[in-house]
Amino acid sequence: MATALATTKGKEFALKALARRRKENAKKKKIDNSSLYAGSPMYFYCKSCNGLADTLPEDYISPPKKLCDECQALKDLGWLE
Repeated sequence: MATALATTKGKEFALKALARRRKENAKKKKIDNSSLYAGSPMYFYCKSCNGLADTLPEDYISPPKKLCDECQALKDLGWLE
């Protein structure tokens, strides 16, 4: 996917999509993990667009993703700081 985006037109499209995701996700209510029942999965949100980045069981061992897949692709291309 990353190589298909690696053009000027692809970059413009990807950054417009990022802006759209940020706007849409700003309106969505996030799940507060502290309000969930014991044993419920934990929800982690993207640091860039605030979309859902990862859902892990309560006793997760590996760290959750900090970016969603779309934002991680932009970061890998150097288009996201």
